[in-house]
Amino acid sequence: MTGNAPGNALSHHSQSQGGLSRWLARSQQLWSDSHWSAYLRLLPALTIVGVLFGGGLLLALGQSVGLLGITNDGTLSMAAYQQAFASRAFWQSLRLSLMLAIATTGLSTLLSIGLALLLQRAGRWASFACQLTLPIPHLVGIAGILLLLSPSGLISRLLLSLGLIASDQDFPLLVNDRANIGVLVHFLWKEVPFMTLILLAVLRGIRPEYGMQARALGARPWQCFLHVTLPLLK
Repeated sequence: MTGNAPGNALSHHSQSQGGLSRWLARSQQLWSDSHWSAYLRLLPALTIVGVLFGGGLLLALGQSVGLLGITNDGTLSMAAYQQAFASRAFWQSLRLSLMLAIATTGLSTLLSIGLALLLQRAGRWASFACQLTLPIPHLVGIAGILLLLSPSGLISRLLLSLGLIASDQDFPLLVNDRANIGVLVHFLWKEVPFMTLILLAVLRGIRPEYGMQARALGARPWQCFLHVTLPLLK
């Protein structure tokens, strides 16, 4: 009986491993076939984003109503909102933000569509060029705009050296101006390549037969764009 003990132990170990393998395979199959498997895979990343950003928003909201403040007594108060809504500077800032958002969105959309149509048949270098500005932080972009567009910036000095302007005072005010042209240029510089990259991927996935059939039926290029390309971009 002692001679059969190692064989029995080995057989029991093999059966245990076989049962574990079958359980793992069945669990993996159920995981793959589950309708919620994609959402469950996203759960770790969504949890981190929710805790960091959602927690920050909740903390800011609590502080704004006086519940989590350090200098107050912790009672609910809407005084901060009343003071903000009564401030003229708040409404001016809100109007400026909305105007910049609308202008940037509209111009970025138009420029991105046009640029994507021009680069549709280009090679991989077009997609690579659109990705160059993506990792650059906004603060670095702002510093670059100031370096280029300020009255004493590089463009102003270049025009001055070429004799196109008499002094840097003749250079138009593009930074800290009332029209916020510098802010608009910065947002366009940041958003246009990103939107162009997305539109390039969509355009390259559109079958060219659609446009060919439309042109064969007598459609002009602008009609092909309006009735074929643009609906597919949506």
